[in-house]
Amino acid sequence: MNKNLSAQYLLDVVNNFYPNSISFELEQQQYIRTSEYLRLKAIIDKNRNKLNESDRNLKNKIEDFFNLSIENASVLEWYDRCLNWQMYFPEKQCDDEKTYVLCLNLSLIHDLFYIYVLEVEYDKKMNRLKHMPRRNEDIETTVFKDKIDFLKRIIEDNTNRKQIPNEILDVVIPNISFQEIPFGKFTYFNAFFINHYETRII
Repeated sequence: MNKNLSAQYLLDVVNNFYPNSISFELEQQQYIRTSEYLRLKAIIDKNRNKLNESDRNLKNKIEDFFNLSIENASVLEWYDRCLNWQMYFPEKQCDDEKTYVLCLNLSLIHDLFYIYVLEVEYDKKMNRLKHMPRRNEDIETTVFKDKIDFLKRIIEDNTNRKQIPNEILDVVIPNISFQEIPFGKFTYFNAFFINHYETRII
């Protein structure tokens, strides 16, 4: 793990934005009046209407490099903690029954990013998803490896962002809850990015 992104350092960042030992579901009025929640809300609200210059320049560089338009799946009105940018590459679709989406999450509360591939399986007869979008790590290290490596290089060459250590993403922070996520389920992925994997590309 990057020594500058130790578990204790990241936990200290998280504690600036989420109150400890207050249930969002059961104590919501108290929760939303805390200094931590107000700090989180202010940052998200600030980013809701337009990209800052650094993120706008990064978006342009990625779109130019890959010759595509980024799908913005961010839902800041629901208080996602990141910009959720998604990309569809027709040449990387290796299964007729599944869609693979390259996702880039840029945290709004710290200079972190996370790159992953979502697998989406749609039932055309039933006209619905067969299951919720889910991460496919095998595809990330094979079919999409070149795209991910290029994307990571673009980010690191043009911003101060660092990739969050993979081994900490799913670690639970036991004394924090947020929205529908109860105590004992809230992870570093939830803290810095979103509540669950999602995409509009099917």
